[in-house]
Amino acid sequence: MAGVYGMIANDGVYITPTFYTRLEDSDGNVVLKPDQKETRVMSEGNAYILKSILTEPVVGAGGTATNCKIPNMSVGAKTGSTSKNVDRWLCGFTPYYTATTWFGYDINETVVFSGNPSAKIWAAVMKDIHKELPGKNFERPSNIVSAKICMDSGCVATEACSRVYTENFVKGTVPGECEGHPKLKICKETEKIANEYCKDVEERTFLTKPEKERDTKKWQTADGDKYTIPTETCDVHKKPVEPVNNTVTNSTTNTTAKPNNNTTTNTVGGGTAKPTEKVTVPDLKGKTLEEARTALKNAGLTIVEEQKADDKVAKGKVISQGVEAGKKVDKGTKVKVVVSTGPATTPPPATNTTTTPQP
Repeated sequence: MAGVYGMIANDGVYITPTFYTRLEDSDGNVVLKPDQKETRVMSEGNAYILKSILTEPVVGAGGTATNCKIPNMSVGAKTGSTSKNVDRWLCGFTPYYTATTWFGYDINETVVFSGNPSAKIWAAVMKDIHKELPGKNFERPSNIVSAKICMDSGCVATEACSRVYTENFVKGTVPGECEGHPKLKICKETEKIANEYCKDVEERTFLTKPEKERDTKKWQTADGDKYTIPTETCDVHKKPVEPVNNTVTNSTTNTTAKPNNNTTTNTVGGGTAKPTEKVTVPDLKGKTLEEARTALKNAGLTIVEEQKADDKVAKGKVISQGVEAGKKVDKGTKVKVVVSTGPATTPPPATNTTTTPQP
């Protein structure tokens, strides 16, 4: 462990660990020296990025190794533990030394201690050996650049980003610009994009999914609903129905082509019947019964529920629907929904028992 952290402190060069520096005879002649090999396993730039990351537990807000601070000295450190706290670790380094501390028992036993005991040992030893050394910081390589990053997308922040911090990068690895935070007015009743007739509306800011995370063939991220942006418009709140007006129109037309030829036309007009409103049937297959109820209610349709055993569809999920998804039907139409009750159960076979009378 010390060798790995020493590699970070040595700007990416791994040096074979040893437990001695040299072996001398009684006359002071060196008879044995360790064969320590140096191997570059990481670029200097990447090693510096790791150093900057590992300073956060020491100097960052809520850091887990804040007691390892050494005045006027750069310190990188990381605490660690194993299941049930049977092992407690602190691995860290400065521009001068690397040290790792383990705290535990020969036979696994939960370590009960106020704070991290390894961190306390590490801090006590390292502060003592650095007290006479000049203050020193980690040297920043010339190929390190800084950029302001959007905390939500992990991309370079734009004027639209409100949560921003500064991050270090190796030149050439700075991510692209944040693709935006679209603002939409949302109907609070339906959670869809508000239309002009929605009354209870609030403006919300959403996050556009970065291009690299749209390719699910390469990887899948556990982003939850972080990038979910509504696409449907509220279909519950509509233009108020205007009252029907019955009107009587009287018109008189006088023609003079022939004497005494008067024509009177009386037109009585009535209101035109309003056509039945059409709505689109939502896709319900695979949804839970509650989700299906909500979807049909929002669409202005009536649900007819039926239950059926099914070996392939999970219990409580919709197997099929009576009206095809996407079809236009009259508002208020009844839609049958068949819901799975889980795999069919087979009753145990009957058991024939023969009783022989005792003599």
